[in-house]
Amino acid sequence: MKKQVRWKCERCEDGLLAPSKPRLDDVRRYCLPCSSETGKLVERIAPALEAQRITAKQKYQKKVAKRKQIERSLDAVVRDRKKARKALVAHVEKEAAKIWAMMLEIQSEIPARYRLPHHGARQSAPRIEFGVSRTGMSGSGHAWVYQHRIELVLPHRFQSETTWHLLIHELAHCAVGVDEGNSHPEQMYQLMKEVYRRRWKIDISFGMLSGNRWGYEVDDLMEAQAVESGMVKWQVDAAMVKAALIKGGK
Repeated sequence: MKKQVRWKCERCEDGLLAPSKPRLDDVRRYCLPCSSETGKLVERIAPALEAQRITAKQKYQKKVAKRKQIERSLDAVVRDRKKARKALVAHVEKEAAKIWAMMLEIQSEIPARYRLPHHGARQSAPRIEFGVSRTGMSGSGHAWVYQHRIELVLPHRFQSETTWHLLIHELAHCAVGVDEGNSHPEQMYQLMKEVYRRRWKIDISFGMLSGNRWGYEVDDLMEAQAVESGMVKWQVDAAMVKAALIKGGK
């Protein structure tokens, strides 16, 4: 037997027991005396079911309100991330413009016969594209010399010296040009050394190099000396940098 609930007429308060979901043609669904008096079908209601319906509606409204609150919070996070990323990009691009101007000045002081055959630096700084390191531990970069653009993949665990060295390294690729068969020529590192001296007053020494080897070993050496000097400063708030470099930031 189906569960019975009490149904009553709101007009006359007369009630009876009926299934919780009576058929539309079930006479117990209607108050016949009141229907006869009014000339229209008067439906009975089940107070217990009405109370359940109201409770369910309130729970649903709370759930919708909570979901909207979460969506608003996520929107705020996305907005803050975009704002932080915009500030970070602007700061790096501003520094890139300074460094690029220095590189052009330094290059102009070098006799043409000592420059690489494919040197052809432009007056405007290369276009910078930004990415975020998946591991969050270290950054990387790449330069497309002929396209005059570079990419910086920044680490979540940010260090100013790391990012500035990446920037100097990739800009130097574009400033020095291409040496066939040697992607990291000595001219490139001599240029970077002079940038460190002019920009942050850091005298980089190549005395610890094992032989005349130019490449990433030199980068490690230069970056270590930059960190030790304490002269390389970052001007954007650390919390903003962290927000900008959250994985998935746009």
